[in-house]
Amino acid sequence: MNQQATQTLKGELLSLSFHAYEECVRLLLVSMGYTDVQLMGCRVRSRKTTHGGLDVQAYTEVGVTRLSIVAQVKQYAERVPRRFVDELRGAMLRTGARQGILITTSTFSRAARKAVAADRTAPIRLIEGDELTQLLIQNRIGAITEAANEPVLDEAYFDALRQMYPKRPRGSPRKQEGAMSLPENPTVGDVISLPVTQPLGGHMMARTHVLIGLSALWGVSLIPHAVTADNVPLLAAATAFGALLPDLDAVESKIKSLSIKGIQPFAPFANSANKAWGHRGFLHSIPALGVLAGGLIPFAFVVDWQIPLTLWLGYASHLMADACTRTGIPGTPFTKRLFLLPYKWRILTGSSAEEALFPFLAASALFFFLRFLYTR
Repeated sequence: MNQQATQTLKGELLSLSFHAYEECVRLLLVSMGYTDVQLMGCRVRSRKTTHGGLDVQAYTEVGVTRLSIVAQVKQYAERVPRRFVDELRGAMLRTGARQGILITTSTFSRAARKAVAADRTAPIRLIEGDELTQLLIQNRIGAITEAANEPVLDEAYFDALRQMYPKRPRGSPRKQEGAMSLPENPTVGDVISLPVTQPLGGHMMARTHVLIGLSALWGVSLIPHAVTADNVPLLAAATAFGALLPDLDAVESKIKSLSIKGIQPFAPFANSANKAWGHRGFLHSIPALGVLAGGLIPFAFVVDWQIPLTLWLGYASHLMADACTRTGIPGTPFTKRLFLLPYKWRILTGSSAEEALFPFLAASALFFFLRFLYTR
């Protein structure tokens, strides 16, 4: 996106009501791989938080560790002063958060930058307006890609945001959350036309994708002699690995954080993929599935053909699962997003609907293993 278009996107952010801007930032954090992202509320008049320097609370997983993150968001045209850095650091110490994020549509003062650099015991990440717009573009939030692969403003997205979170006259009472009905024909704004109090995940949890992939092994078992008691563990590992591969384009993901003797072999590619396509970009598309199939064909002549097949099947199961959610996956030249279910049936990721699927998927995977392991 050129500089003029970037400024247009920044202008759109400034024109939103503060709650709409908060929701936009929340969805960005979800798309970047943070989990349990919750808005904590604010006083719109003064723009001061009701939670003492804390607008957003979220979590990130690093290996087996789950870390707490707190953030402040500032919808400013002027520079953000140091006092907000001090506020956020106080919120971190009070809540035990491991990292703070201060996000603004403008820039930070020199004093604010020095305050961040002076204290590394409570690390704070500063995100200015230019970087914020780039992150939104990378994650396809507020910008869509049209001809010549040039991102342009997603007007439908911002229209939906304004409809859900309209600006209020000073002193008027805030509308009750969730009182507004969903748009009749939602488009790109599927995921943003929900009350802020509802949980919303940008992608399914890793465990859900792994279980869906393992359940898909039932289809491979229909091929005579394809699955045996001896190769079940190897095929399960290949399927689980394939089910996690598409999320290499997420800033934080299970496969990116996979460590072998302290080395994260997939991290460099994951960072490059996220920068190039954003989460749920090319790696979540049908063409990527085709590229993977072409790359795996030679391995079928080197190792047992079941291994590349199940890895590909795990990858395909991830795309199919994401296509059943409200954010979908990248579509074709004729449609912006690809969905496998009607809107009303699409899964709200990170919600109770996804949790309800978990025991059934776990039972399916367990029965699959028992069927073959007890045939030894």
